[in-house]
Amino acid sequence: MKIAIVSLDNSDRILAGGKHVHQQLLKKAFQKQGHSVLMIFPKRTLIFLFGRGLIAVLSKLRILDRSFSYAWTLECYCKSISQQLRTVSQDLNVVFAQDPVSSVAAGRVLTNSVPIVMTLHGYLARESVNYGNYSSDEQKKVTKEALWYERESLKFAKRVITVDSKIESYLSEFFDSHKSVTVLKNAVNPELFRLLDSNSSKILKSELGLPGNKDIVLVPRRLVRKNGVDIAIRACAELKKTNTSYYFVVIGGGPEHSNLADLIRQLGLSSDDIVLKGDTNHDLAIKYYEVADVVLVPSVIRDGVEEATSLSMLEGMAARKVVVVSAIGGMKEVIVNRINGFSFEQGNVGELTELLSGLKKLTNEERSKIVDRAYHDVCERHHYERHAENYLLEFEKSK
Repeated sequence: MKIAIVSLDNSDRILAGGKHVHQQLLKKAFQKQGHSVLMIFPKRTLIFLFGRGLIAVLSKLRILDRSFSYAWTLECYCKSISQQLRTVSQDLNVVFAQDPVSSVAAGRVLTNSVPIVMTLHGYLARESVNYGNYSSDEQKKVTKEALWYERESLKFAKRVITVDSKIESYLSEFFDSHKSVTVLKNAVNPELFRLLDSNSSKILKSELGLPGNKDIVLVPRRLVRKNGVDIAIRACAELKKTNTSYYFVVIGGGPEHSNLADLIRQLGLSSDDIVLKGDTNHDLAIKYYEVADVVLVPSVIRDGVEEATSLSMLEGMAARKVVVVSAIGGMKEVIVNRINGFSFEQGNVGELTELLSGLKKLTNEERSKIVDRAYHDVCERHHYERHAENYLLEFEKSK
């Protein structure tokens, strides 16, 4: 069978975020099953780059507002995907679109004989506002444009997959959608993560420039408002007051970097307490997981965006680490508090601080029981090969 995985995010070029990893795992699993897989992403041509640069200049001069750049970029991406699909459409059996724009792009050129199965990893309109530093007027225009793509995509998709039940509810509530929706939580490849002995861990910590005398709290989060990295920083400051020996490592870049760096300085923290590592490719991220003692996912609901089934959470479970998450979205559907991880009220710095302090008191037996249960759960319910099989079932239902 010939499968096209179509997305705005080029995971062949950059492997960093959860969506990127998901796409590559899906490709790997399909290929292991003997299918031919075509990855299609927008092409950033010289004409596109020139146009985007010109618009940036005009926006800076306030001749255009930045919402124009947003709409223009999405339309260029949509056309690029459509053009590529048009040349291969006769050979395809199914298109797995990974976002609303890709679904619209596919729907413009494909006949009904090639079904489109769309996966929603989040909320395009809300996340576009959350990730961008737009004025209130620009936010309205960006939201209108993104909502149009979300609405149109439902016309073309034969089946819809969401990564948690909240996104499923969003579709029915905001679009009055009666499409068949299947919730398939994210998946991981547990084989990527090694269990290190104490000596190997010490050597790897040294290679990564991390202290060997402190427990590592890994915060694998893009620096956007809804990811709650500010909550982790404030908890770090509270723990410092009580001389609790943790070192916080934040891996991921994003528009909030300067604001978070300012917060670190304002709270009196230094490089002895926390580090913002910036953008980190997935291969390097795995090494940070391997030396971590705790994986913290402190997401909060902001601009109506709620964390789905966080890949960072699942990877922490697969790496056999103690996972701590805020009890929202898809994360509270996976983590059972004190059974396969720990959860706290979103945004509650005091509760998080107390929780992290309490982890120091866990016995080896208690810790092993929790991380072993987490590893069992992730292998049983979130293995990428089983995930791909479920995707193919959605294709069968779309016929």
